[in-house]
Amino acid sequence: MVSMMSFRRSAAGRNLMQVLWNLVLIISGSCICAFAINGTLIPRGFVSGGVTGLALVFHYVMPYLPVSALYTLIYIYVGSHIMDLVVTGLSQRKSVDLIISKSRGEIITGILKELNHGVTIIKGQGGYSGEPTDIIYTVIAFRELAIMKKLINQANPHAFVVVSDTAEVMGYRIGNQPHW
Repeated sequence: MVSMMSFRRSAAGRNLMQVLWNLVLIISGSCICAFAINGTLIPRGFVSGGVTGLALVFHYVMPYLPVSALYTLIYIYVGSHIMDLVVTGLSQRKSVDLIISKSRGEIITGILKELNHGVTIIKGQGGYSGEPTDIIYTVIAFRELAIMKKLINQANPHAFVVVSDTAEVMGYRIGNQPHW
């Protein structure tokens, strides 16, 4: 029992040391880049492109903000979006909710046969009319959205359609992450 505890501590200690080492490398690399850009490129009128050019444009528009603060803000913004892509995956999914009264059969058949996706039908009621209606719900890939819109428009051009972004989708054949 004691040897298992020491093993866990040593594995956790190694992981902590790896994280700290990576942090030291990141900070060192950032300092070297900042020195190279601020000490060499900018004083000579060169721009390396990307974030440097963007930070300099912002600096000329708002000269009271230091360039280093602008770098930081831009890096945080870009880094957070890249982190979102890494965490949620590159294959973006869309959630499609449809409220349809008459032509639900055509649309359901089209989703099942043409897009090869599942459909969930939720019983609803119109808030204004009080009429019973079906809410059709499905999740599709972003690249299939144009096909879905065409399919809905052909079946019912007056259908009420809500398309929303999904943060993450998990499940057979539709999830953001690869299945291994």
